[in-house]
Amino acid sequence: MGDEGGQGPQGPTGTTGPPGPQGPQGAQGDPGPPGDPASDTNASTECTGDEMLNGEGNCVDLMSLVQQLENTVASLQNQIQNLPCSLLDECTVFVTSSQFQADFGSLAVADNMCNILAMNAGLVGTYKAWLSDDSASPSTRLTQATVPYVLVDKTRIADDYADLIDCTEGGGRE
Repeated sequence: MGDEGGQGPQGPTGTTGPPGPQGPQGAQGDPGPPGDPASDTNASTECTGDEMLNGEGNCVDLMSLVQQLENTVASLQNQIQNLPCSLLDECTVFVTSSQFQADFGSLAVADNMCNILAMNAGLVGTYKAWLSDDSASPSTRLTQATVPYVLVDKTRIADDYADLIDCTEGGGRE
């Protein structure tokens, strides 16, 4: 037998075998600093069936939330209702089919009657009677808006206050 020859080149890598068993669990780490429950996304606060989690992470009574919402809506409706039509897209006007005695007592009483009629017709806003007395006229009492004046059915009767009082036919300037 002759001398042993040198080592040959390395062969190709074989296929990877199956994974081995999982190793033992390590020791538990030190506890972290306490978090803020209101900002901790992992905090879990459970509310009762009559409660809801608010933005601060606290349970609040649903009925109190509903009451707060109703109060907010009523306040907003009141504010919107009292906006002058000059801030809106149009001013609504109406003629009532009701008849009244000429002696209202005051312009305020006539305005109140207009607002009651408007409310009963489902109209929002504040309305004034087109009346005058020895201290005020429609031009001093009514909104002189630069937006269109329309009837309840949205028919445009004037382009603006100047058009409303210019005494020409057609409901628009030429």
